[in-house]
Amino acid sequence: MNTFFLVLSGLSALSALLPVGVAYFRVNQYDRLLRIVAVYVLVALGFDFAMHLILAYMRAPGFQKSYPDLKLSNLPLAHVWVLTATLLLGRVYEMAFAHSKRLQQLARFGTILVGICTVANTLPFKQWFDGLLNMPSKSLSIQSIFFLLLALVYFYRLFTSDRPVINLERTGMFWVNSAVLIYFSINFLAFFLWNYMIKEGDGGAMSNGIHITINIIANLLFAAGLLCDSPQSQLTKV
Repeated sequence: MNTFFLVLSGLSALSALLPVGVAYFRVNQYDRLLRIVAVYVLVALGFDFAMHLILAYMRAPGFQKSYPDLKLSNLPLAHVWVLTATLLLGRVYEMAFAHSKRLQQLARFGTILVGICTVANTLPFKQWFDGLLNMPSKSLSIQSIFFLLLALVYFYRLFTSDRPVINLERTGMFWVNSAVLIYFSINFLAFFLWNYMIKEGDGGAMSNGIHITINIIANLLFAAGLLCDSPQSQLTKV
């Protein structure tokens, strides 16, 4: 089971190369919105690589023999990633709601609020927070709710707009929003239940496996969005 999840985790990290590769060859055709999406997938790849590198280093026999009492963890980096992802995606939606000042303000305010919650979640008070050395399940749950709501609002305004979008499949933000909706809706369940499932032994691994699988799907959708040209993404700023 551990080997299976290790392989799946590696595939998840490799899948991040696809949207990054697409962005590398097409970045000059992007508007500001899609350029931020490109930065997001690039930073995500960097965090994935760093976390896998730390994990591999921890499991190396030489490291364990040389430092048997040292407890190295990549979980503090997970807290940093939650904050970074929130700031980048929050900016994407702030720009996507360009024609609604109220929604822009809500996206900005929500991003700041989720960021504050993420930082607070690193505090060592187990009654309220996960702590820096534990999985940031609480901040991930809050982040998932926030972006799930933004994704639903975006689709609602997109499909009820007086300005219909032609060739929706060529619209960059449509695919990006689809990735966000699927990723955070499924991961909300996974991370919300993390603290309960992990007590059952394999439950924590199952929760992590769900996250990894959805991450692969999201990367494919991000790649599809980054294949689109900027003029089409402009049409879906609702």
